[in-house]
Amino acid sequence: MDALSRLLMLNAPQGTIDKNCVLGSDWQLPHGAGELSVIRWHALTQGAAKLEMPTGEIFTLRPGNVVLLPQNSAHRLSHVDNESTCIVCGTLRLQHSARYFLTSLPETLFLAPVNHSVEYNWLREAIPFLQQESRSA
Repeated sequence: MDALSRLLMLNAPQGTIDKNCVLGSDWQLPHGAGELSVIRWHALTQGAAKLEMPTGEIFTLRPGNVVLLPQNSAHRLSHVDNESTCIVCGTLRLQHSARYFLTSLPETLFLAPVNHSVEYNWLREAIPFLQQESRSA
């Protein structure tokens, strides 16, 4: 386990899967900034999406990509093409004191593993479980 994972585990994370969004051809989802001890995340399962940060930084998400927002920053997700998009969204709530180390992390952690890598295969297998969990919650 790497140092960041150990630090996260020391802060007793409580995870939730908030939404399993199936979106049409023209959509956008603005998110306001949230509590600093909460990490928000989005995992793309189908289609494509654009993630825009207030800093002007823009990411394009494709199936298998996961984005984590350690500082729970404001952001906007929106469509890229006229295809339907599926996104699983959730949070990881840490102890209040975690905000001190979360603010030292980058505003955005973008996971885009190389196709057929160990990480890619792991995420490809894990994300359907998150979708299933979101439906039963």
